[in-house]
Amino acid sequence: MQDSAFRLILHFGRRNFMLGMIIIKRTLFALKALEDFILPRSCRVCGKNLMVFEKHICLECLADFPFTGYWRLAESPADDIFAGRVKLEKVHSLFFYSGAYKKLIYAVKYKSDIGLGKFLGRMLGKSIMEFYSNPDNKIGFPDYIVPVPLHFMKKLKRGYNQSEVIAEGISQVTGIKIEKRLLKRRRYTKTQTRKDRTERWLNVKKAFRLTRYGAEFSARLFGQDMSQTAGAGKKPDSPTVHFLVVDDVLTTGATLEVCCSILRDNFDCPVSAATVAFVE
Repeated sequence: MQDSAFRLILHFGRRNFMLGMIIIKRTLFALKALEDFILPRSCRVCGKNLMVFEKHICLECLADFPFTGYWRLAESPADDIFAGRVKLEKVHSLFFYSGAYKKLIYAVKYKSDIGLGKFLGRMLGKSIMEFYSNPDNKIGFPDYIVPVPLHFMKKLKRGYNQSEVIAEGISQVTGIKIEKRLLKRRRYTKTQTRKDRTERWLNVKKAFRLTRYGAEFSARLFGQDMSQTAGAGKKPDSPTVHFLVVDDVLTTGATLEVCCSILRDNFDCPVSAATVAFVE
């Protein structure tokens, strides 16, 4: 008798719980619809008002999203950019920087759309996960994400580093830890937008350096005393750590080349790169 009563109570308890969850979800949906009516959100690509279930980009623009598909290739045009310049394990780029989709990078970089930056980072993270889930892939999974640093004056002016925002989105999907203390931008460089490949490289050649924390990090990896790490190249063994350097757009690869080279020179370890956009 007691067992029957207990089962009856459990049955109605579950039923009421499910009913309560349905009511909560519908209430939240209604509140979100009301919010969108009062403060409509627009697609960052086409400008149309978003539906309640859409985030940052409408379904139509997502359907036409210019994915590179490079994560399905062992070698891609993104990888080819760095050939003969710096050895990278893999270069991940999510979409082609073209047409109205250029607005996505502009919104993240100059319109403080941090939510969109994380959204794109999560999309990039999913493509990275697809690459490493391929059984034919022989490249080890990255251990740390290293966002390309901004000069402190530029970060102070902007209020954030877009590469760090993108890195957060990648980390949410992949679970890779973010390490933003290894590199420092020591020079306030001018915009790279109108520069050719040589000018871009010269503009950033001496703009970055390894931080003191980065030297300590390297010393811990090699199990060395800090006094022995002042000069790179005195490392008896190579660590197994794999860095993934993240930036917003890949054009000539000048910035990524310098940052990745610093990590390779000081850690003698595998380095990969990732960007949300790729300029053909």
